[in-house]
Amino acid sequence: MKKDIINWILVLLVVILSLIIIYQLILKITGHSPTDTVILYSLIGLVISSQFFLFHSLGDIKYQTGKTQSKLDSLANQFAALAHDFKQQLKRGKK
Repeated sequence: MKKDIINWILVLLVVILSLIIIYQLILKITGHSPTDTVILYSLIGLVISSQFFLFHSLGDIKYQTGKTQSKLDSLANQFAALAHDFKQQLKRGKK
């Protein structure tokens, strides 16, 4: 739940900054007020917020990968124990 809220906020921030940059570029093309510096500051803000979004997403992927690896290790241990029990039953059946 908390990760969804953070993810939603970061996506909203990226979208808003993208729209601001598009608006400023349209104004610049049509000869209106925004200067190059203002557009660059907006681009820097967009890049920084995009990086936060990517780092948040990568952190979530790393967490999920760790959980998956842990479950696979547990599954491998259970399979080894089952194989050991099966071998023991086969040895008892031959005698």
